[in-house]
Amino acid sequence: MTMTNGFGRFLRHNTIALIALFFALAGTTFAAATVALPKNSVGTKQLKKNAVTSVKIKNNQVTGADVKESSLAKVPSAANADHATAADSATNATNATNATNATNATNASALNGYAANALVRVARANASGVALGTSNTTVATVSITAPAAGFVLVQADYNSTGSGCPCEGWYLVRDGVNGALSANYKITHIETSSVYAAGSLGWVFPVAAGVRTFQLQGHRALGTTVNADGPALQALFVPFGSTGGSTLAPAHRDLSSTAAK
Repeated sequence: MTMTNGFGRFLRHNTIALIALFFALAGTTFAAATVALPKNSVGTKQLKKNAVTSVKIKNNQVTGADVKESSLAKVPSAANADHATAADSATNATNATNATNATNATNASALNGYAANALVRVARANASGVALGTSNTTVATVSITAPAAGFVLVQADYNSTGSGCPCEGWYLVRDGVNGALSANYKITHIETSSVYAAGSLGWVFPVAAGVRTFQLQGHRALGTTVNADGPALQALFVPFGSTGGSTLAPAHRDLSSTAAK
């Protein structure tokens, strides 16, 4: 008996047994393949590239806290957000660093609470020749409206001439509302009759709001006649004093509102 004949006889006698063994082994393999994997046994090494797609992720399972911000690109609709430091309420805040609530700063109506026309005002006046008496005589008057409490700088200039000289005219500036006088005065001396001598003086007056008038006054102290020719006054209102508030440096002396000079 050859080996071939013996193997053939073995197959004939054991065909059913071999078939049963095949199915038994196949069932074991299938069962092994379908057994659930242990918990936390699948990691990044077991996943193929692009294995997890958006449809595999349950809604709301990925939140903002899970996203690495540095990995994100710029938002396409944010045109110029890099340069806006504090422009929350600014209508036209191009290049504005701190423009919150600044709608139109180009035409700001107030500065530190002061209206634009309350910061500085100016007025001027002039008159013809006036002969000075032996008591204070008004030579010229200037008016200015103070929008608030503040100060008015009054500047005066004039020419003096006289007869029976040597002559002298004494000049000062007066607040026509409260009678306050400038603490300084100008003495203009004329040595020869009919010869003109120029003079000028100025003073700063504290004022309240309202219409204010200021006068250049003078009186004849020497000579037969003294005339103030071509007098002119300028008045300048400002809201602040020497320290930025409502005070001035003290004057060296104060003159009575009724005393002749």
